[in-house]
Amino acid sequence: MRTLMTLTTLALILATGTMAMADTVTADFENGVNLGNWTFHGWTEGINPEGGNPGGWFSSGYYWAFWPVFQCELGAADFTGDYAAMGVTRLSGDFTTPLCENGGANSWPFTVLLRNDMGTPDIEDDVYVYPDPFNWLIPQIGEGWTHYDFDIPSDFFGAPGELPAGWLGGSYLTGGDIFPSDVTFQEVMSNVTTVEFHWNHPAYFTFDTGWEVGGDNITIEYNGAVATEPMTLSGVKAIYR
Repeated sequence: MRTLMTLTTLALILATGTMAMADTVTADFENGVNLGNWTFHGWTEGINPEGGNPGGWFSSGYYWAFWPVFQCELGAADFTGDYAAMGVTRLSGDFTTPLCENGGANSWPFTVLLRNDMGTPDIEDDVYVYPDPFNWLIPQIGEGWTHYDFDIPSDFFGAPGELPAGWLGGSYLTGGDIFPSDVTFQEVMSNVTTVEFHWNHPAYFTFDTGWEVGGDNITIEYNGAVATEPMTLSGVKAIYR
């Protein structure tokens, strides 16, 4: 049976000349390049050439905020767009909290938020979704880099107001954790205009405090049919050796 399945797979690859492969784009902040124009609340302290995970990284420097939000530029070509059509499957990154003047923040949750601005600059019609923040804690204060992976179910189709298991959503009008009953998850996925990494639950409220935080290796992964050169039978067999 295994031999039959393998031969069938080989035949399909030979017939199509293509293989479905995951593709990725990463902002690693090397050589002073900020792919996606990431900032903390627009705070552009900038890129440090050393001390990242590894090499270059983006530092907030010291700044005041309810909690840090690391976000790409509105409509950044490499990290936003039609996630459903792109087949986005994952967002990941490395993050650090060198300083926070509220020691209790170590127990705060962490998540990534995907926002659809509904085609207007008015935040009152923005709709967003995010995986349950209580699955992760913020990068612990003073303890170096932490890696996070967030699976993105961009192929989920549900009724208006319905979200994938383990996901929450909200809007300016309904609240940070009440997804609008007249909007579908796919509407957000089809027009992600901003990606935001939150050092707290997006629906929470707290007071300003002093922070120093950083981000590195922000990666988007998506499934696409990547064309390859026509392969000979011997070339295909080599994949399975």
